[in-house]
Amino acid sequence: MSSITKVILNHVLRGLLILIGVTMLSFLLGQLAPGDAAYAALGSDAADAPTEEELEAVREELGLNDPLHQQYTKWFKSVLKGNFGTSFMTSRSIK
Repeated sequence: MSSITKVILNHVLRGLLILIGVTMLSFLLGQLAPGDAAYAALGSDAADAPTEEELEAVREELGLNDPLHQQYTKWFKSVLKGNFGTSFMTSRSIK
C-alpha cells in the first residue's frame, strides 16, 4: 500500500471517529437537558398535567425506558437515514 493511500485512510478513519464522538456528545447533551421528554411530547401545561400512566406510555413509545446505549444506537441509525425525529414543539418532522 502506498504512502498516500495510508495517509488518506488515516484521515478517513480519524474523520469517522470524530463523527462518532460528535454524535455521542450531541446525543448525551440531549439526554442531559433539563425536563422530561415524555412530558414535552405530550405538550401539556400545568392546567392539564398528564397522569403518570400517560407519561409512562409515552416513555415506552419513544424508547426512553431503554438503556442509554440502545437509545443511542437507535438514534444514530435514524440520523444516518436522514431522520432527525419529530419536534416536540410543532409535532412536525425535523429535516
